[in-house]
Amino acid sequence: MTTCSWKTRFGSLAVGLLLAFPLLAQPVAYTNLYGPQASTRFAQYLYQTGNYGQAALEYERLMLVTSARNQPLMAKMALRSHRKDGNLAAGEKVALYWMNLATGPQASFTIEYALLLTALGRYDESNHLLHDLGIPETDSMGFIKALNLTYLGDFLPAKDLLKQSSLTGDCHVALQSAIAQGLALKEKKPGLAVGLGVVPGLGKIYTGHYVDAGASILFTGIMAWQAYVGFNHRGTRSVYGWITGSLATGFYLGSLYGSHHAALAHNRKHMESIRNETDRAYHLFI
Repeated sequence: MTTCSWKTRFGSLAVGLLLAFPLLAQPVAYTNLYGPQASTRFAQYLYQTGNYGQAALEYERLMLVTSARNQPLMAKMALRSHRKDGNLAAGEKVALYWMNLATGPQASFTIEYALLLTALGRYDESNHLLHDLGIPETDSMGFIKALNLTYLGDFLPAKDLLKQSSLTGDCHVALQSAIAQGLALKEKKPGLAVGLGVVPGLGKIYTGHYVDAGASILFTGIMAWQAYVGFNHRGTRSVYGWITGSLATGFYLGSLYGSHHAALAHNRKHMESIRNETDRAYHLFI
């Protein structure tokens, strides 16, 4: 009686386990951790937490395994992730690969690729890419074009393009500031600075270096006068005249070189300020 009862209970338990097994196994069988849906959520998590390099790899994989409808979005996100990670070369490889596969215009992807080209310093190429897209120009496209023109120093066309864009916000204000600085910039011509520098100190005055101009006039004038005094007293045998004359010549030639360098430094300083403001507009936009 006891043996029969034990066998009955064991049999009931075995049957119960067999019946429950499909239910217990169902979540595992239908949850694919490497499938498109789970991988997309994981890629989004990586991107949102700032792990752009790892997110880019996930999005690249998703380009190959997701549905055709979602492939453009995965390609765009892979490119954006590489750009935010600073891996511009890898981003361009993704862009070229996808553009060989894509059929028809891919507006959002092309805008992302244009931003990558801007980050690479290929401003003309970025604008040509947007121009050849063949769709009506959006505010984002106009802003990127204006941004590229500002980097290239074409401030007036950039101003006109920015006016046409209804994009607002800090990025618009920053680019507007950069363009205004560029339009107000009065570049100094190095050749003119050297020509004016024939008169000691005048080239430095032209470039706005008034203290240096005063020093050039003072030292060149003093040494030239001392050389005159020496040669006037003892002729060409005057050692003092030769020494002071050499110093005067050195100060004079140094003043000419300094005028040329000061003009370049003036332009570089102001262009650097414009570039920094343009960089700020770029980062605020992306």
